[in-house]
Amino acid sequence: MNHTVIKFFFGAIFILAVAGCKKDAPTEVDVGYSYIPGTVGSWVVYDVDSIVFNLFNASIDTHTYQIREIIESTYLDAQDRETMRIERYRRGSTTGSWKIKDVWAANKLDARYERVEENVRYVKLVFPVNNGQIWDGNSANVNETWDYVYTDSGVPKTINGSYFTSCLTVAQKTYGDGIDTLYFVEMYAKDVGMIYKKAVADYMTFLRMGIILS
Repeated sequence: MNHTVIKFFFGAIFILAVAGCKKDAPTEVDVGYSYIPGTVGSWVVYDVDSIVFNLFNASIDTHTYQIREIIESTYLDAQDRETMRIERYRRGSTTGSWKIKDVWAANKLDARYERVEENVRYVKLVFPVNNGQIWDGNSANVNETWDYVYTDSGVPKTINGSYFTSCLTVAQKTYGDGIDTLYFVEMYAKDVGMIYKKAVADYMTFLRMGIILS
């Protein structure tokens, strides 16, 4: 069984005492950066179930496979920003061979986390993380506005038998009028990254869920 491998680096804090003067250490504000680890070499494996209902011929196609994402390296983009190179591999079973699928990129910036997927840039998260905060996830591309919102943060969740102490949920699109349905949600765990994704669209309905493996 594959395991998520995240490298942790711990830094020591040294306090310099000056005679006759003592100041309290400033309280560090958690803005949510730890929901997006950026350590080169860290990787995660997802189980993916994809179900496609073809409304034209009433067929159903089901695909089950695994995706492995690894932060292979970092580089400076055209705007001189540190960029993560994310290599994505796919295999059809837990015993199959990994084959490179594509390469994505991501920028962990002071105020937001951007990710380029299939050559489309999305604003996945904004900082600091606050419940109820809304932003346009498509503001960095030419697609129509999608108002992303934080629906919860800092809460424990159990996904596919794995327990995570602090998780964040982003509702990217939740729409239904009795005829059409759009439902896109992602969940992130501190020091791990994305642990769950669900996407439903009913014009030619597909369901894709990514669940982290223990």
